Amino acid sequence: MRAKIEDRWMLVFAVGAAAIWLAVDRLRWVPGDPLFEAKVVAGRTMEAGIAVLREERERRGLAWDAIGDPNRTGLIGREYTDLTTTLGSLGAKRTATNPNMAGLVVELLDRAGARPGEAIAVAFSGSFPAMNLAVLAAARALGLRAVVISSVGASSYGANEAEWTWLDMERVLVERGVSRHRSVFSALGGIVDEGGGLDGTGLAAGGAAIRRSGVSLLDEGGRATLEHDVLRRMRIYREGCGGKPSVFVNVGGVLTSLGGEGEAQVFAAGVIRPGARGGNHRRGVMARMIEEGVPVVHLLDLRRLAARYGLPFDPVPLPGVPDGAVMRPRRIGQELAGGGLVALGLLGFALTRMRRKSPVPPSPGSSQPMFCFVIRSDHKTGHRGKRA
Repeated sequence: MRAKIEDRWMLVFAVGAAAIWLAVDRLRWVPGDPLFEAKVVAGRTMEAGIAVLREERERRGLAWDAIGDPNRTGLIGREYTDLTTTLGSLGAKRTATNPNMAGLVVELLDRAGARPGEAIAVAFSGSFPAMNLAVLAAARALGLRAVVISSVGASSYGANEAEWTWLDMERVLVERGVSRHRSVFSALGGIVDEGGGLDGTGLAAGGAAIRRSGVSLLDEGGRATLEHDVLRRMRIYREGCGGKPSVFVNVGGVLTSLGGEGEAQVFAAGVIRPGARGGNHRRGVMARMIEEGVPVVHLLDLRRLAARYGLPFDPVPLPGVPDGAVMRPRRIGQELAGGGLVALGLLGFALTRMRRKSPVPPSPGSSQPMFCFVIRSDHKTGHRGKRA
């Protein structure tokens, strides 16, 4: 009899183990991150872009700032020039040069709903040339068409060198085959309101950069003509995209994107879903896109974005590709295998406990009695015992 009970428990264990093995074997083919390949392609495209810009900067004989740009990316400018519009964070600018940022942009674009073959509207400034490159690399990896409007002005440590503006970088990237997109228009940006440097030469330097790039000038007047400039940009995007864009991407603190004073605090970095907003006539392109049902990818506050998606802040040296939590595929197969082993162990433990608690009938020939008395109390009859 004991042998039969042992066989029963072994059968239960074997069936349970087989079920766990089949589940793991069936589910191990569930894919991890479906964007992993596109993220890696985007990251390596950005790596190639950094290499091209580094080489071109050296070819032009432009000086390097060993302290400001220790990774020699060619994407970090000076603290102040005539093209500087506002103060900027050096750490944030260097964080943006991580090539895995392109993978992060792939993630955000996908979350916003951009799909291959669709057109996205993009606003670049000179403040974050590395993030501009990340967007272009992500758009290429996802097969998106980008309608880009750029601004020459840049915050501290951005593309604020008169001989090496974002438009200069953009042209090199296209000519060397790294990017397929160039700006359809370029504005002077924040240097209009700031007057263009201490001596007013920034406006001339910005105009010269636009002319040598071959991009059409978008004549904007800053805060004085903000509503007009915003509406004109909306028309350019609709015409370029053939209707509403699938996503609007903003890089940096572009005035026409953010709108009036205080709007910068309204928008958190990352993906912004469509929803109604107030009737402020000074609202910018971001607010108007949201009102029209267009998702927005807002690329600002790099410290927070990097922390949220597992990328290092201000890395030296630059990480390779892929690196960081956002670039790692979910290893579902390994997790299932580990879970299966744990489940198998728990099953064995539970069956062992149940086996020990199970009563074992006496074997034939044992000294235990073959009958017993069942004692019962019957309040009505007073009967106390009965042979069973």
